Amino acid sequence: MIMKREGSDLVTGVTVPVITPLAPVAGVMRPDATGLKQLYGAFAAAGIRRIMLLGSNGEGPLVPTEWLRPFVRDAVAAWHAYGSDHTILVNITAPGTAEVLLRAEAIADAGADGLVCSPPTYFRHLDAEVIKHFAAITELGRPVIIYNSPTYATPLTEGSLAGLLELPGIVGMKDSSGDPELHRTLIDSAHAAGVGVAQGGETVALSALQSGADGIVLGIANLAPRPVAELWTAYQEGRIEDAAAAQALITELVGVHRIRRGVPTIKALLAARGVLPYEDSLPPLLACDDDERRRLLDLVQPHDEALINFSA
Repeated sequence: MIMKREGSDLVTGVTVPVITPLAPVAGVMRPDATGLKQLYGAFAAAGIRRIMLLGSNGEGPLVPTEWLRPFVRDAVAAWHAYGSDHTILVNITAPGTAEVLLRAEAIADAGADGLVCSPPTYFRHLDAEVIKHFAAITELGRPVIIYNSPTYATPLTEGSLAGLLELPGIVGMKDSSGDPELHRTLIDSAHAAGVGVAQGGETVALSALQSGADGIVLGIANLAPRPVAELWTAYQEGRIEDAAAAQALITELVGVHRIRRGVPTIKALLAARGVLPYEDSLPPLLACDDDERRRLLDLVQPHDEALINFSA
């Protein structure tokens, strides 16, 4: 029997890749942890115990390194205040190793439970370079989760995967490739090394769990935490029809991204529901226009009771 690596539970269950609230500071919109209050309350009430900061839903690549320390420190402390079983991950992805290490240094004293990082971005790198990149991160002595997002970063290959899984500091993987065959390969290889795997694809979350994934990381949970939590719980309890119903609702809600793709969509809906004071995103992202907001609200209106709200 293969022993799971210590820290592999950091990808088990539901992880919410939380959005990054902004507030004006000297006329500039900057990350503001106080804006997480309503979100955190709704997540905790839904039974969610783990979140991730600064992923793609959290506009991570757009947040300058020098802005990280106060935001991450306050965001981590606020989530940990819900209890010792509430864990939090921080994504430190950047184009190169030097910048990743600077981002890790900026949050070193924040108390995060683990680090998340994609392979290097912008350039397409050799397998040996990807392995060297993660070796430098694991030398920090923190649990590390690989964020496989080949649309934006160097894709994993059989060669790089084999080398990465030999690094003892690697405890988990999040797969956002959208490739079921690759996801199955990642699960088989990672589990053979005692490493956990989570699925980031919102429309295939249930099928990924049925294929052996250890957890799900769904951005739509910012808007609808209860259906995402129900999907996981129902699957674990063998209530497959209930899990399928939750998946169907999640898939329908993800349709908001056909109106306007990305972070501005979720922020517009959260602001409309009184959960965020501002719907701004970091530049160059633009807020939704009036027509987009109207169409978004029309799409989600039939599912109002399933969505996060101001009193949650």
